[in-house]
Amino acid sequence: MQVYRQEILYGEREAKSPLEIALAEKLEAREMELYQQRSDAERKLTDLLDYYTLWVHQIKTPIAASQLLVAEVADRQLKQQLEQEIFKDRLLYQSSFTVPAFRKFSMMIWS
Repeated sequence: MQVYRQEILYGEREAKSPLEIALAEKLEAREMELYQQRSDAERKLTDLLDYYTLWVHQIKTPIAASQLLVAEVADRQLKQQLEQEIFKDRLLYQSSFTVPAFRKFSMMIWS
């Protein structure tokens, strides 16, 4: 019986009885459903990775420019306040690396 089922499941034998045909149709429908779910999940992940990639590239330039501008500020108190703001921005920027799904991806971008 096990060999017979494997033959049907792996397409090595055609279904002949009404029960076999019904089961084969259900199996095919389920395979299509799973394929569609996987495709949707892959598309969503790709969209999310594209979003993060764009965000990461857009945030690098303003942070670097801010650091250059703050380096030339003469007022010590103002300079300290601006450096704190840049530090907050860098923390936000670096927090994008803490999402487990994107940690490996982020390392590829920044290396």
